[in-house]
Amino acid sequence: MEVIEPNRGEVVSHDDLKGFQVLHIADLLTEGNSCYRQDPGTGEETGWVPYLRQQGADVTDLMTVVTRLQGGEENLASQGVTTHSFVPINVEFLEQHSNNPGRAIDYALDPLTSPGIWSEGYLRDNGALALVKAFDPAAKDDRALKFLGRYRTVLEDAGRFEELADAVQQTYDRDIR
Repeated sequence: MEVIEPNRGEVVSHDDLKGFQVLHIADLLTEGNSCYRQDPGTGEETGWVPYLRQQGADVTDLMTVVTRLQGGEENLASQGVTTHSFVPINVEFLEQHSNNPGRAIDYALDPLTSPGIWSEGYLRDNGALALVKAFDPAAKDDRALKFLGRYRTVLEDAGRFEELADAVQQTYDRDIR
């Protein structure tokens, strides 16, 4: 296989990746959904791993600087991808580096509980006004909508959804109802 060395600033793209061994590099691994996910309704597989494989690439490894240990390793392992991480955000890390280790550890372990016991309790008790900035339409990020998909019912049941919706409407003139 020929190795192509791009000049600085040059963008080199390849339509056919047959024979390429691809190492996916990421700064942060959480659930690994940008790498691989399967739509429960349709079974459609999306993400970087299926895309690259459809182009003929061999994808067997992912290198990440930080992992939050939120299921990404298991998700990718199910697709034959081994993850390599430099910094795991585990209990030891949080005990040493968090200003509130107890809360940080409870939150970090939350994705391992079903269905997000810590997060649901926090939202019932405190609401979600701290997340108003996430709904800024200029951000062009789907995290706020993903959050609503997971926790809207919790906020509604706790009587906390309207305060979030009002704050988003007032701040960004955006209707999330």
